[in-house]
Amino acid sequence: MSMMHNDIVEEFPLRKLAKDESFGQTCRAFVDAMRVGICVMDDQGNIVSDVRRDNEHHCRLFNQTHEGRRHCSDILEQVRCSKFDSHDDWREISCVSGLVYWVSPIVFGGESLGVSILGPLKPWAARPNSSRRLEILGEEVEQQTGDAASKMMHITEAADEILKVWAGFLDSFLNLYFRLHLTSQLHLATMDAAYSDLKLRNEELEASNAKLSELDQSKSNFIATISHELKTPLTSIIGYAEMLGEGLVGPIRDEQKRPLNTILEKGEHLLELIEQLLDLAKSDVRDSRFEPAEIIIKTWLDRSLSDVRPQAERKNLILVREEDPAVPVWHGDFRRLRRVLTNLLSNAVKFTPEGGHVTVRTRVEAKESDDIFAVSDEPVLVLEVEDSGIGMLAEDLERIFEAFVQVDNSATREVGGTGLGLVIVKKFVEEHGGSVAVSSTPGSGTLFSCSFPASRHTKITPGEL
Repeated sequence: MSMMHNDIVEEFPLRKLAKDESFGQTCRAFVDAMRVGICVMDDQGNIVSDVRRDNEHHCRLFNQTHEGRRHCSDILEQVRCSKFDSHDDWREISCVSGLVYWVSPIVFGGESLGVSILGPLKPWAARPNSSRRLEILGEEVEQQTGDAASKMMHITEAADEILKVWAGFLDSFLNLYFRLHLTSQLHLATMDAAYSDLKLRNEELEASNAKLSELDQSKSNFIATISHELKTPLTSIIGYAEMLGEGLVGPIRDEQKRPLNTILEKGEHLLELIEQLLDLAKSDVRDSRFEPAEIIIKTWLDRSLSDVRPQAERKNLILVREEDPAVPVWHGDFRRLRRVLTNLLSNAVKFTPEGGHVTVRTRVEAKESDDIFAVSDEPVLVLEVEDSGIGMLAEDLERIFEAFVQVDNSATREVGGTGLGLVIVKKFVEEHGGSVAVSSTPGSGTLFSCSFPASRHTKITPGEL
């Protein structure tokens, strides 16, 4: 049988009930209550349920002989081939034993699903003699089947009512079962549609992610290429400007020094921006290698301070260094650590007025941990950069590590920048397993503090900014 609902077509054969334990239990309860056997067959002639009452011994006696078994097969074939004039019709099939079976169609939704068989029933008060039965069974077995048949239900008005009750019960059960079946199919169809939609959306997201990844890689390649192309001639411009300023190619008049200093200052500022763009492009590449090695603290500070010394001297700033002599070496990626310190020093120089000071400190502290199993005396390298500059408001401190974000005040706009320096600082420090903290007071200065744990052998995979 095919049932259709909301474009869902699903087979609903009667044999599905054979797998339903509640149907079998209900049939057995009906047979026990009405004292008559019930057999249910689907439209293909397959037995769905067969619950016997008093007739099991009787049928077993018949099946002891070849002729008895053949006769039972004939009866079963008659049941399978039963034709009915209407859905309310029923027919009686007689057995050579003298018993009868009532066969009625099982109809649901206007279609025939199979038949139900009620019986066997005895149509007599005393079983009449039958030469055919005696011939099939023999005298002794015939007597035994007679004793078994005497226990069967006699056909009365009560038997007719039982047939009606059974038909009503079966119809009610099929209605309930179909509702459950349909609900299950609707649920499965909904789940299937949701899964298909989710699968489609996942495929779209994967395609979008692949496209975004491709675009991001193209962006990084573009930035790296353009930055390299700009850096080479800019380095030459700065070099020639320094040569002119120092009089290496001839004497320079006082009125020429000011524009030369401006060329040098702006060129160095532009070079710093290009370096930051290069760092950004490299950090976006997943295979950017993290190369930890032994680092001499003095060399690290010397080279980073030399990167900003020209700018500091032009503003008459005092550069102060405070090293912990007990820590001559550390482990890390030298290129990344140099960029961290150079960016912090560059920021400090830019935002410190003339005559101020910028201090860089290194020291070792014991690592604090809430883990009771942690090594309590594991050392941490602390790098601090402190200035006497303009400082920042507390609400601005939460945004300074965001890409392309600059604190919105006149001083910041005056010195300019890409808003990438501190982003790169945070990224490179975290790649070392460390952290960055900042404190600032408007008008008094800013203190950046970076902590680097002594985990020398931890494998770190660079990620995106």
